[in-house]
Amino acid sequence: MSPFVNVDKSQAIGFYFQKYADSNGSLHTLKFTGFDESKIYQVNESEIYGGDELMNVGIYPFLVSDYQSLKFLIKEVK
Repeated sequence: MSPFVNVDKSQAIGFYFQKYADSNGSLHTLKFTGFDESKIYQVNESEIYGGDELMNVGIYPFLVSDYQSLKFLIKEVK
């Protein structure tokens, strides 16, 4: 997933859209790009991740029905 990241890599916004839910499907992993691996980020004012974790491990969105979406507001923790 390629979020919109500002120049100094301190803030970003990204979106995930699910057209159809799959009741027996596998989990989708969202791996972000463009972050600083040495920085710590807060996603949607709750979860804390390292930049390397966002890019290499990713996160798992949990959506259960058709036509849902998620917005990711990502800010560097200072």
